[in-house]
Amino acid sequence: MSSRNQKSDKIYVNVYIPKNLRDSIQSAKNEGRRYCGRQFSNGLAFELGAKVLLGIAENEEDILKQKLDDLEIHQNSISSQRHLIREQLERLEANNEFIRAKNIKEKQDVELLASKIVDSWDSIVLYKDQKKIDFLVLHFEGKLIRDKVAAIFPSTYEQAPTYEEAFHIASDLLAYEGDGLNV
Repeated sequence: MSSRNQKSDKIYVNVYIPKNLRDSIQSAKNEGRRYCGRQFSNGLAFELGAKVLLGIAENEEDILKQKLDDLEIHQNSISSQRHLIREQLERLEANNEFIRAKNIKEKQDVELLASKIVDSWDSIVLYKDQKKIDFLVLHFEGKLIRDKVAAIFPSTYEQAPTYEEAFHIASDLLAYEGDGLNV
């Protein structure tokens, strides 16, 4: 049997109501409010209004119980949303802490390399001690390339760089962009 041949106990009704009443019903619908498990709608409002006017509405106790159930559902939804937001905040805080720790480690590596550059400068430049370059590269294995490290040391003697200059050299070698803090 097709749906056209079935008789329905519902009919279509055209009703004229004040605009503010229609807006209130639409707001309730958009908020996802429910009554007795049914979503707010124009049809539900008409049905409830007609029942009240005809005196066949549900008793006050049932209405209050339904409102209480609706509030509990809403409260559970809010509680779930709070829980999800707290989890997101915890993940963000953990991620931020990881980034801070990574930045601190990178800065410490740059500071260590800068001090090693200053400490080994004379030995490499004056005595051409290539083992010191290898030592620097091995100490930061996977982060430094020997040719790049060797290129920072001049072939003729120059005075060792200041710590700040060595810090900038080390920053370039380790591709450190800084953490926003001053040296």
